[in-house]
Amino acid sequence: MAFSSSFSLETVTVVLCLSIACVQYATTLPSVVKIGGLFDEDGDVHQVAFRYAIQQVNKRRDILPNTRLEALIISVPQHDSFQASKKACNILSEGVAAIFGPQSIESSAHVQSICDTMEIPHLETRWSYRVDKETYSVNLYPYFDALSLAFVELIKFWKWKSFTIIYHRRRRYVNNNE
Repeated sequence: MAFSSSFSLETVTVVLCLSIACVQYATTLPSVVKIGGLFDEDGDVHQVAFRYAIQQVNKRRDILPNTRLEALIISVPQHDSFQASKKACNILSEGVAAIFGPQSIESSAHVQSICDTMEIPHLETRWSYRVDKETYSVNLYPYFDALSLAFVELIKFWKWKSFTIIYHRRRRYVNNNE
């Protein structure tokens, strides 16, 4: 199965995130650790990446030698924070060690709050303007100031006179005056 470069980057990110989330418990983990995935109904690519990441972690016995990760995947209506919150509570009752997603800003904020209250990791890979995250939230998407600085450094290094950045969504616009 061939993956596009952006898909494999997401996959690597998810594998890394799952590994980091689980390493702190590696010596006392049960034989099966459930990781919840809340995905927007149109988030098929994210679901595939999530399943693939869990498969890759399970294949590598050097990461979690006596433990197998189990994905609990639930679809949530995009931008429906009530349903996302309800499904987050349901998935928590299944005994998940962490929750990944959802992608929509509204739903993710509610799930993050629930995870903070329950003191379990909330993993995100979506753009967010907020730097101040709660204690149990990990966002692997680059913060816009860091991304902007990386663009500036690339432009200086390659001595470009002009360049164009194409965004999929307008809210991801990076503003830098340098």
